[in-house]
Amino acid sequence: MSPFHILKGNEVEHLGDLNPEKNFQVKHLLFSLDELEELVKGDEILEELLEDMLASCLRYVQTVVDFTYELNQCDGASSEEFREVSEKRGAIHDTMISSIRILCRQMNKVGMECDLSSQMGENRSAYGRYALMLTFSRLEKINQNQP
Repeated sequence: MSPFHILKGNEVEHLGDLNPEKNFQVKHLLFSLDELEELVKGDEILEELLEDMLASCLRYVQTVVDFTYELNQCDGASSEEFREVSEKRGAIHDTMISSIRILCRQMNKVGMECDLSSQMGENRSAYGRYALMLTFSRLEKINQNQP
């Protein structure tokens, strides 16, 4: 089963087998989810921006799931369904990148050094891997806190 299957509906399953850093080769990124949460704690604006960023990351991951599913179900990359899902994924990817940059910019404004944007530059796949890592870390936390 693909790790993406854990995102179907509101269910969180099989997270114990995931190691986002291994599975998605996320290396040398400045902040983990725990570090980000600790850094923004107590600053209402940063906390809200972090929540917005995490929601954007989750939406991005879900579109990757939809994109992968559609690619496997459609009649090739020229199908209308594939094109629609691909366009949606691209737009949501742009939004996710913007949300990371906005949080980083605000952190810098309040004196917290954040160079995620400069580390990833224009590398869209690096942002995507970071979003996957943060999303899986967040889902793992949620799963651990459930009875």
